[in-house]
Amino acid sequence: KRCKGFIFDANIAQIEKLLIDYPVAAVWLAYGDLGAYRPYFKRAIKSIQTILHASHLPLLKVGSLTSKGFPRHPLFLPGSSLLIDY
Repeated sequence: KRCKGFIFDANIAQIEKLLIDYPVAAVWLAYGDLGAYRPYFKRAIKSIQTILHASHLPLLKVGSLTSKGFPRHPLFLPGSSLLIDY
């Protein structure tokens, strides 16, 4: 599927605004393999990573990366899993 440009841009702007309006200590990345299958998601990941890199916030994940190199979604992990550096 495709994402309309104005919706995509508005969503990215809102993520950036949230990081400014609601300071956090770290960001947990947990989107799983969706990035491998949906073209608009690949674009979103790149845009969000650019924002996060500029924020200098620590990035966290749970467990190892998936075989496709993405941070695992918590739905597929034990509840006892711990956050670690990305």
